[in-house]
Formats: sequence, C-alpha cells, structure tokens
Amino acid sequence: MKDILAKSFDSAKAIRAMFESLREAAPEVSWSKRDSEQEGLYIKGVTDRGVRLKVLEREQGYSLEIYFPRTHDGGSTFSAAEKASFLDRIEKTILPAAGAENVADED
Repeated sequence: MKDILAKSFDSAKAIRAMFESLREAAPEVSWSKRDSEQEGLYIKGVTDRGVRLKVLEREQGYSLEIYFPRTHDGGSTFSAAEKASFLDRIEKTILPAAGAENVADED
C-alpha cells in the first residue's frame, strides 16, 4: 500500500464548516486552517503518529490527501494492516464529518 493517498469527494459544506466538523469528529487529530497562494484556504491535520491529512478545495469538489510518515531510509513506519485500519477510520469518521459524497480514490 502506498504512503501517499488521495480521495476526491463532493460536499455541500464549505471548507470553514468542514474544519469545525472535523475538530468535533476527530479531536485526537491536531487540525488547523491554512492559506497559501497556490492552494488557497485548506485544512491540515496531524495525528500523534505523524500521519498528515490535507483537505483542499478543487475546481470541482474537494480532495483529501493522506501522507503516512516514512523512516529516514525511505521505509514505511506503518504496516499494511495499520494503514488499512487508519483508512477505515477515514471512511467512517473523517469523510462523513466533511459531508463527503461521491468519494473516489485518486491515482
């Protein structure tokens, strides 16, 4: 399983409303709102094990990017089972909190 994954989705929620919903649904994740010239307003989340999450608004819908941490020599710090468990949590908690519909894996 890859260490960088992305899911596209539609949502009726604006990015600011998503931020509040994500903070309530997953308080163990350190959530923040960021703004950049390239990506505009987006949401960044970091878990205690170093998994980084990013919710970005796209031309059509949104994207959730998931970055699993790597070791200094390029190896994965998460087993395939741990990644699968985390992705299950994404499907059951994070995406519903974002109001996600029409979720699809990005290549």
